[in-house]
Amino acid sequence: MKKFEDVRNIQLLIVIDRISGIDLFSKQMSEIPIDPTLISGFLQAISSFGKDIKISTETKKKALQELAFHHFLFVFEEGENVRSALLLLKSPSQEIKNSLSRFTQDVESKFSDFIKEQSGETLDNEILNNMVEENYKISLSYVHELKIQDIDEKSLSKWEKIIIKHFQESQNGYYLDRFIEEFVYVYYNGKELDFLKAILNLKKKRILIPIIPELNKKLK
Repeated sequence: MKKFEDVRNIQLLIVIDRISGIDLFSKQMSEIPIDPTLISGFLQAISSFGKDIKISTETKKKALQELAFHHFLFVFEEGENVRSALLLLKSPSQEIKNSLSRFTQDVESKFSDFIKEQSGETLDNEILNNMVEENYKISLSYVHELKIQDIDEKSLSKWEKIIIKHFQESQNGYYLDRFIEEFVYVYYNGKELDFLKAILNLKKKRILIPIIPELNKKLK
């Protein structure tokens, strides 16, 4: 269940203006209190220090891609105008690194002109939140509930019908990874991939809806 492991590993995402060092966007993924302004200042100082070290550009780039910070780990991606960073609980998978690279490229593509013209101005939260979800599937870590609506059962797979039936019996919804661990592993062992695909399909059809935690509502 690598997708869930990756999502729960991410604690914070921050986008920083490479010139000013100001945080242009941040999204907290856990309940751990983290000050984005403090983090952006720290990262800017580390970056400035790295520029003064007289070693090859390639060595600097490799050294600054990951940085240990207390019990956490920072992973960086440099763009032309922004620096994106993730605060993680443990070493990143290759998919997390790839996602950070794609996300940074998307930010550069969408906001490059705005950043150059409005240096230091925060970026559009709604657009960035959608980009975060597209690249990291952060909502996989949220509790999901069944959306009450007319469902065309003919369009549903066998696994989707089983999931819907089980969610209908729940009053408070489920964490998706726990649903797989506590239900699928027990009653449908060996079919985890089928259920994961069915879950993603139900999310895409907006039949399973994530409940956004309070810590992220203010960022929407």
